[in-house]
Amino acid sequence: MELIFSFLIYLIFSHIISDFVLQPDKWVKDKEEHKSRSKYLYLHAFVAATLAGIASALFFNLYTTAFVFVLTLLSHLIIDLIKTHFNNTLKSFIFDQLGHFAVIIIILSLLFPLNWHQEISFLKIWLSSSTVICLIVVLAGYIVLFRPASILISKLVESWRPEFKDSDGLKNAGKYIGYTERLLIYTLMLLHQYTAIGLLVTAKSILRFNERKTSEYILFGTLLSFSIAILVGIFISLFLSYFLPESAECVLRSLYNDSQ
Repeated sequence: MELIFSFLIYLIFSHIISDFVLQPDKWVKDKEEHKSRSKYLYLHAFVAATLAGIASALFFNLYTTAFVFVLTLLSHLIIDLIKTHFNNTLKSFIFDQLGHFAVIIIILSLLFPLNWHQEISFLKIWLSSSTVICLIVVLAGYIVLFRPASILISKLVESWRPEFKDSDGLKNAGKYIGYTERLLIYTLMLLHQYTAIGLLVTAKSILRFNERKTSEYILFGTLLSFSIAILVGIFISLFLSYFLPESAECVLRSLYNDSQ
């Protein structure tokens, strides 16, 4: 597998971890409220730059790693600061992510003309192996289906949320139910257990609510959750079958055997 492709996967994975795993809601709210005066704006940018720097250090020398660190740090500060001056909507969320991915592409375009002929060490060969990349891609799919998917669903249904402020449901129960159903669907997609997905959808459809508004709200959120999980499952499956057919088959067979 080419070095540039492997490095791209590691950069994307580091971005997903920094933006959606290591950035609590508290940091996001504080950035929205205090903007450039928020300490979490700078802390988050440092975390994102550190992870990108670690990914770079696995492949390149100290000077290149420092370059990636500084570029990621500055770009994260600028992009996130710009985002704080707009309403936290689906559109701002999408443009924020597009901005970060554009920086990743810029990093690739700047680095590889300079480093293409460098010697590849054993560690780099191992990190670039199909099996390792396969595992990282599968793991990235799981991570995307947790907080990123929840944010996307939240933005899509936020126009109706004020009508349900007085709900007496369990705190955060809907969020964790969504996590669980997306995790199950994604796993079943990877294992090609499509019949089980149908059973899961049928089981969820048994739920009934007295109020029509509540039923429609829950149904829409559920269909969004299922759709995102299925689409991510399809994308990851196609990606693995096209780019990593042998390693994907090996890893997924291992997952399937463990599930028996």
